[in-house]
Amino acid sequence: MPRRHGGAPTIPPQVEYRLTETGQRLAAAIGALADWSREHKDRIADARRHPGCRARRLNTCRGRANSA
Repeated sequence: MPRRHGGAPTIPPQVEYRLTETGQRLAAAIGALADWSREHKDRIADARRHPGCRARRLNTCRGRANSA
């Protein structure tokens, strides 16, 4: 959640924005999600290519071994 900070009047006007504590906590959670998605990008790509695949249960997907 951004918080706007206006300082002394300047020309042109300047405004500074900072994240609130809540926004910082949200940024940490989003960062963790981004890390997870990078770590699992190959499995995500396979799931998008083969949306009906039950690789998790069968350990294979269209003849490919599932590298859990």
